[in-house]
Amino acid sequence: MEIETFRPKSKVLLDVMNGLGFPTKNIILLFAKYGSGKSSLLLDLVYDFYKQKGKKALWIDTEGGMDIYIALNKPMLERKYGVEGEPIILRKIVDLKELFTFFGMDVEFEISDSGMTTIKYIGEAMIKDPNDRRKKIPYSEAQDLIEKEDVGMIVIDSITMPFKAKFTGGREQLPGRSSAYGLLLAKLNTLTDKYNLITFITAHESLTPGGYDKPTAVGASTLKYMSKFWLYLEKPAFTNPRMTGFRRVYLVRFPNANDWSRKGVLEFTENGVVDSSEDEIEERRKEIQREKREGR
Repeated sequence: MEIETFRPKSKVLLDVMNGLGFPTKNIILLFAKYGSGKSSLLLDLVYDFYKQKGKKALWIDTEGGMDIYIALNKPMLERKYGVEGEPIILRKIVDLKELFTFFGMDVEFEISDSGMTTIKYIGEAMIKDPNDRRKKIPYSEAQDLIEKEDVGMIVIDSITMPFKAKFTGGREQLPGRSSAYGLLLAKLNTLTDKYNLITFITAHESLTPGGYDKPTAVGASTLKYMSKFWLYLEKPAFTNPRMTGFRRVYLVRFPNANDWSRKGVLEFTENGVVDSSEDEIEERRKEIQREKREGR
């Protein structure tokens, strides 16, 4: 069976993805510590995707501020990829119930006397029938946009924040949060498969990784069942301004491959995200040290 993929311009990312690229009909998780550059990397990929496929990205911003970030980077990315137009359909959705409604699901959240939050699926989200205002019909704004706007990619950045806001507290909230994650991701999988999309979701790195001996994402126990492709973006602890743009990207999960089996180096620059290497990091470090010795 032939697998349709998006092969990024970045040779580093292509190599990290085992030479396959990003497969359609799949959810890809990108996780990192806050401020590591997840949004920047995906924004670069959106323009690359638009250049190659001519299809738009439906971007759900759950943290706010993405409209400003896109506007500031749009001229640079248009020059980099030689494209014009509007490759991004942006929706700001910070409330979890609103996020479910956007994807066509009517849900309610209930809080028990002990403070546990649970989710209850009511059914499909409904709107008034424009042809008969006395009736209601099922409606998903996400599906409507996918069909009308030639969408080929979905980005949810980040999936962590609306869940954190709704499921406040400790580990006692895990069962309810896992159920909600599962419900939303099942809908995402259905849309991704039906419309031959690539779906990227970002998540924050867990500060309490439990039994994991390497970094993992918030909600990992549920996310691992819904996404077979995981990438981790690491921001090295460099302090010199000439070094702080470097990032290491790791392939954490990939079908029929060992976890954490591949890695590459990128650099975040004023011209977007560019390929780099460990050799470049070492050469830059030596250059800075040499300049210090020479008093420059």
